[in-house]
Amino acid sequence: MNIINTILLTLFLGVSLSCFSQSSNQIRLDQIETEINAAIEKGDYDTAAKLKEEKTTRLDIEAAIKNQDFEKAEKLKASLNTESAESIKKEPSNTPTKPTKLTDGKESKPDVYSNGIMGKKRGYFFADFSPAGFSTFQNYSSFGSIHYALQVKFGSNFYLNSNTSKARVGIGVTWMSVAPMFRVGSSFINLSPLKPGFVFGYAITDKIGIDAGFNFGTNFQIDPYNDWTVIGLNFNPHLKLIINKFTLGFDYQNILGLTDYARLNYFGFTIGLRR
Repeated sequence: MNIINTILLTLFLGVSLSCFSQSSNQIRLDQIETEINAAIEKGDYDTAAKLKEEKTTRLDIEAAIKNQDFEKAEKLKASLNTESAESIKKEPSNTPTKPTKLTDGKESKPDVYSNGIMGKKRGYFFADFSPAGFSTFQNYSSFGSIHYALQVKFGSNFYLNSNTSKARVGIGVTWMSVAPMFRVGSSFINLSPLKPGFVFGYAITDKIGIDAGFNFGTNFQIDPYNDWTVIGLNFNPHLKLIINKFTLGFDYQNILGLTDYARLNYFGFTIGLRR
């Protein structure tokens, strides 16, 4: 009688495990591969490792059934049920996750550009100095004369779009630029206050970027020795390479006199600081 019961139990386990292997087990194996790839893409390597363990166990079940080792197959199946029950007790997947910790204990950043060269802030202040510039100046008494020039310029840029974007656009304001220009027998000061405009910034990496813009506003050419002042308009495109908080750039100004005939083109290389 015991022999018959043993045979019947073996047949029952064999049939049930065979059905398990051919139906739900095979379906689950197909699903696991997809879930492993999805977990790896999200960077959830802990989940990927657990899924791989489950896959190995299910493959072992199939191998045990093929070898008619039903006792081993039943134990492996029971271990899967135990692991499944333990996973249900854990926190639900919609629990807010904490930032991933790096090996040095610092929190990883979701986007380097929100904390890198373009900065978290909506705007920043800049100061530029041009130690090497020159201008071509024309008026009634001097046509095409070239002056050596220095320049100091202060301003602010305000970005309008998201601080997590590589490319940022906004408005720029030059609060003041002062440029003494001189040559033998002639010197004057070019003063340009409050020039609004637009600005474009692009982060090449988290430490290097490009800043370009165009400003337009009033201009004063002042010669204190000959007692003359020309009021005009200043058109000012510029381009800078950003390296951390420092900049290297090129500044061009096309200046048209309104109260008197005077045309000036200024070219200068700049070094600067942005905060």
